[in-house]
Amino acid sequence: MTISNPKGLCEVSQGSGHPVLVCPGLRKGQVWVDHYGSKQTKFIVAHDSALSCLGLTQDGRLLATASSKGTLIRIFNALDGSLLQEGFRLKIVMVAVSLQPKFERSPKTKVQA
Repeated sequence: MTISNPKGLCEVSQGSGHPVLVCPGLRKGQVWVDHYGSKQTKFIVAHDSALSCLGLTQDGRLLATASSKGTLIRIFNALDGSLLQEGFRLKIVMVAVSLQPKFERSPKTKVQA
């Protein structure tokens, strides 16, 4: 059972062959991280206010969260729950988070100045 989740926040990552599921935890601002491969569950206190968005990398190692307050985006190690990075943002409605572990520019990519 989790806290009320009217936005249906939930993310699953299967890229490494070991599924990881994240969703709101039991308390406001908390994330429930379930590592099915290792049968471990972790609760990460991500924010003081309710979650507005969350996302995982394809391999399930990094977790990004944003709160309903709209001031912070935080990146956590999904394996041990440690905070890796925190960034401020303007008060906007965050609809989705997409995490890419590595950016590779293809030969066809053009950058305009």
